[in-house]
Amino acid sequence: MTAILNFFGFVDLPSTIWNLFAYAGMVVILFGVKSKKYRPHLIGSGAIILMLFAFLFLRDYILASLQLLIGISAIFEIAQVNKKISTPSVLTLALALFLALIFEGYVPDFLRWLGILGAFGIALGLVLAPKRSGFAIMGAGGAFLVVYAPFVGAWVFFFLNLIFTYLNFKAVIEPQTESNQ
Repeated sequence: MTAILNFFGFVDLPSTIWNLFAYAGMVVILFGVKSKKYRPHLIGSGAIILMLFAFLFLRDYILASLQLLIGISAIFEIAQVNKKISTPSVLTLALALFLALIFEGYVPDFLRWLGILGAFGIALGLVLAPKRSGFAIMGAGGAFLVVYAPFVGAWVFFFLNLIFTYLNFKAVIEPQTESNQ
C-alpha cells in the first residue's frame, strides 16, 4: 500500500497535501469538461489549482505555463470576450511564454520539447474549439503531456491528460451538430 501511495506522490506530509490539492484540481477540471453551464468556471478554477501545484511544488514551468493559459482562456470565456480578441491574445501569450521558457533554458532536452508541444497544442486547441480541429489539436497536445508527465513525476497531469486526450479525440470522431463544426 505504501508503494502505491508513494507512486501517486503521497510520500510525506508536504507532498501529500500538495498532491491532494492537485488531484482536487483535476477533479474540478473533469467536472468542468462535462458541464455545459459552468465549464469555463470549473476548468479555470482547476487550472489555477494545478498552476499553483506545478509552479510551487513541482517547479515545472512548462506545466505551470499551460495552466496559466487555460486559466486566462477561461477568464476570456467567462467574460464572453469576442474570439477575434481572445484567440490572438491567447496565442500571443502562449508564444511569449514558450519562447521565454526556451530562451531561459527550461527546455534543455527532447522530453521538455514534448511538454512544450503538448502545452502549445492544448493552448491552440482551446482557442479553436468547438471546431473539430480544436478538439484534435487539444487531443494531440494532451497525448504529448501523457508521455511528458511521468518523467517529471507529475502523475496528476498524466491522469488528467489521459482522460482529456480521450475526451477530445472522442469529440473529434462523434457526429457534431452544424453549430459545432
